[in-house]
Amino acid sequence: MPPKKSKVVSVYTRCNEYKDIFHVDNNILFCNYCNVSVEWKHKSVVDNHCKSQKHISNVRSQEESHNRTQQLTLSSTRAASESKNQLIEDLIEAFAIADIPLEKVNSLLPFFKKHVKNGGSIPHAPTLRQNYLPNIFDKYYQSLKLLFDSKPMAIIMDETTDDCARSVVNTLFCYCHETKLVSVDFLERVTNTTMG
Repeated sequence: MPPKKSKVVSVYTRCNEYKDIFHVDNNILFCNYCNVSVEWKHKSVVDNHCKSQKHISNVRSQEESHNRTQQLTLSSTRAASESKNQLIEDLIEAFAIADIPLEKVNSLLPFFKKHVKNGGSIPHAPTLRQNYLPNIFDKYYQSLKLLFDSKPMAIIMDETTDDCARSVVNTLFCYCHETKLVSVDFLERVTNTTMG
């Protein structure tokens, strides 16, 4: 029987046997988790280091730290996204309450980018109209449905004339014993089609 040839082992071949656990620096084998040098010439020494309590606890703590970092990154990304959406929804609501057309936001974008936190995330008017306005409309529609759900309400339209003999149509809402003037319209003439 021919004699068994011994396999030549270098620090690099030993490092490749334990991928992602060790690295080589200046022909010295270092543990990535423990940050200590390990004798690489004997495999049993490297195996014993990998089985040691210190190495196992360092591996666990670094994996937990990595998982926590990923969770923090995910939660911070989610928080940033929610903050951006809230800013955009608040902006659209403010424009609607002030009766400002959404087209005007295009002129204000440089101001928002400079002076508002997350102002660079505000999109142009067509994107606001297509992606965000329907959601806000649905939210207001649902809140109005809840407000008026199975409660008596009256819409009163009253036609009169002003001192210039123009026809004036007043629209009033009566709800829960409270009357609100909604609109005043001046018409050339009043017929059943203009009132309907």
